[in-house]
Amino acid sequence: RTRTILSTPPMPAAPDAACAIHTMLSQRDVPMYLPAIKSLLRHAPPVRVVVHSDGSLNADAIALVRRHVPGATIVAADEADRRAAATLGTESYFFRWRRHDASWRRVIDTELWCETPRRIVVDPDVIVLRRPDALVDWIARGDCPFLFGQPPTAGSPPGSPGFIQTIFRERIRGLAARLDLPAEFPQGATSGFYGCGRELSLAWIDRVLRAGEAEGFPMAQWGSEQCTVIYLLQASGGTRLDPLRYLNYDPTCDPLLAEACAVHFYGTYRYRRRIYPRLAARVAADLQNADRSL
Repeated sequence: RTRTILSTPPMPAAPDAACAIHTMLSQRDVPMYLPAIKSLLRHAPPVRVVVHSDGSLNADAIALVRRHVPGATIVAADEADRRAAATLGTESYFFRWRRHDASWRRVIDTELWCETPRRIVVDPDVIVLRRPDALVDWIARGDCPFLFGQPPTAGSPPGSPGFIQTIFRERIRGLAARLDLPAEFPQGATSGFYGCGRELSLAWIDRVLRAGEAEGFPMAQWGSEQCTVIYLLQASGGTRLDPLRYLNYDPTCDPLLAEACAVHFYGTYRYRRRIYPRLAARVAADLQNADRSL
């Protein structure tokens, strides 16, 4: 349902730019990634584009990304493994965590491969619907991290007992005391769309992992990487983009879509009521019309 993006003109990356957009990408998500990155690039000032293969990208997929985003850097999985082994050491605590799941590879590898003062990490299930002024300004001159997604409302359910985000939120004081950081957890944020400088250093990620394990947090549970990222960004002075314009989509967001700048369709919500494919098709039509008007 996103194949109309294939008939849109290329949108080049800027390999020398001071901000880079990083994505961990799988073969199956390439049809979503093209609307995501092109909908962002059509509004952004010059940026680098870095694609980290999760190991499944084949030659055709890589060629497709290069054709639509000329100048993009593609980091092959074996190349990333070699750099991680050389930098971290194959017997290290941190190297073990990198191998835990793709989300931990994403946060560690985007630091290992970061060559710019600012970086944005974006998942493929994102659509930029209109000019995101706050994001454009951050790319040009951002000096503190940003978080994406609306906070829970007063009526939101508290979260499942034992789920890692619930544990982080309810037991953040003990973790914060071990780390000497603020006891504030930004519930409702995501590691699928954020911007930072070097606040997510390997040293700080390592400290949170060890402190979480010492506090008895189930750090091996899916979602621990997201909790680590958003907690460190919040503790580093991160600010949340306008929650009425930059959305982690769920059904309560439907009234906000008409004015939204960017939407992250996390989980299975990309399949709900064909909203995502309709928006992706709209982005493709806008890109086609812009090309014809030149």
